[in-house]
Amino acid sequence: MFEKEGYYFLTKKFKKLAKESLSLNEASALCAEHQHLAGSIVLGDNNEFEVIDHVLVAPYGKLNQLLFFKLYKESKDPEKAMNFYDLPQYDVIIILRELVADGDCYLKYMELDTYLNQTGTAFSILSQLQKGR
Repeated sequence: MFEKEGYYFLTKKFKKLAKESLSLNEASALCAEHQHLAGSIVLGDNNEFEVIDHVLVAPYGKLNQLLFFKLYKESKDPEKAMNFYDLPQYDVIIILRELVADGDCYLKYMELDTYLNQTGTAFSILSQLQKGR
């Protein structure tokens, strides 16, 4: 019972932290900490292989991230893609390249905390956020 309650508390606390925005310094530190993920091959949603191309500081919020991703796909330059954004709230995303059987590749993005939750390494981001605050 105690372990279950402790786990629930940590999970609840992580979800709360994961939804908060990061400062630029926090996002940059978290991004640097997870650069080792770039180049990793993962199995995607459709049982297709995906390669993590980049770990990037991105705007905070779904709509801002979607616009950032669209601009990033056009320019391939994260700094140019951030030009529209002037708020002090940030997040970290990963850019995935899906390798499909027909030879094409498709880009998509995912928030870092979502990826870490799915791969069972969520407490890595939690510990980083706790260190920085």
